[in-house]
Amino acid sequence: MDIEQINQWVDDPLRPDPEETENRFFQDIRHVPDQIPYNQLRQIRFPVGRANQLRDLVEEFGIEILAYYIPFHFHSPERPWGIYLRGEGIAHVRQRIMQIAELDGHNFQNPEIPTNVAIDILLLHELRHHAIEVAFTRVELQNGTRHEYQHYIREKRNHNDLHNHTEAICNANVAKHHFKTDWQLPGIISPPNVIVSLDWNNYVREFMLGQPAGYNDFERFTGMSSRRVLESLQLPRGFRLDLAQIREEFSSHSKLGTLNRVVPIRPA
Repeated sequence: MDIEQINQWVDDPLRPDPEETENRFFQDIRHVPDQIPYNQLRQIRFPVGRANQLRDLVEEFGIEILAYYIPFHFHSPERPWGIYLRGEGIAHVRQRIMQIAELDGHNFQNPEIPTNVAIDILLLHELRHHAIEVAFTRVELQNGTRHEYQHYIREKRNHNDLHNHTEAICNANVAKHHFKTDWQLPGIISPPNVIVSLDWNNYVREFMLGQPAGYNDFERFTGMSSRRVLESLQLPRGFRLDLAQIREEFSSHSKLGTLNRVVPIRPA
C-alpha cells in the first residue's frame, strides 16, 4: 500500500475516536505538530526531564504513554495521522535500557547510541500498529467496504484478549529487530579496522518484560508466522481475499524503512 492509497482515507476520514491513553496523556497538545524526518530524529538532543517519573506509568499503561499512533482512518485536522513521539518518552526508554546495560558493566559517556536505540524501540512498536491498520485497510479495499478496521478497534477496546494480543504483537515487532551498534569499551582501544558491536536485544527484552499484561507477552508472537499473527488479530478471512498481498504489506509496513516512504513522525 502506497501513500496515494492511504491518502484516500486521509481525505475522507471516519469520526475521530481517541484511545484512552491519547485522552489522558496527549490532550495538552494544542497545535498541529510538524513532521520530523526519521534521519533528523538522530540529531535531536533529548533531555531527561521527567523520565525518572515515568517508570510506574509505563508499568501500568505500557509503551503508549511514551509514543502513540493516530490511524489515517480516524485522524483530524488538529491531530493528523502518524506516529507521535514524546521527548520525555524517548528519554525514559534511553534511561531504562542504559540502567539495564550498566548491570553488565557498560558505562555510557555519550548518550547518542542508547538514544537511537530508544527511538527505534518506540517507532517499531508504533509501526506495527500502523501495519495492522494497513492489513485491515487492504481487506476493505479488496471487499469494497469501509468498516473492518473500525470494527477491529471497537472489539479491541471491549475485549482484553484482543487488546493484549495487539500490544504483544507490537512489542514482538520490537523484539525481532536486531539492535546492534558499534561500541568502544571504556578504557580499551580496539585494533585498527576492528569494529566492536554491542548487542542491545537482551536489554530491550528486559525493558519490555517490565511492561503490563499483554505488552510483556511478546515472546509468544516473535516466532509466529504473519498468517497466525493476523488470525490472532481477528482479521477477516474469505475466499475472495488476496491473503498473500495482505501478509506482505503487513510485514513491509512494520519495518523502519516505511518511515521514509509513508508514515509521518510528529513530536508530542
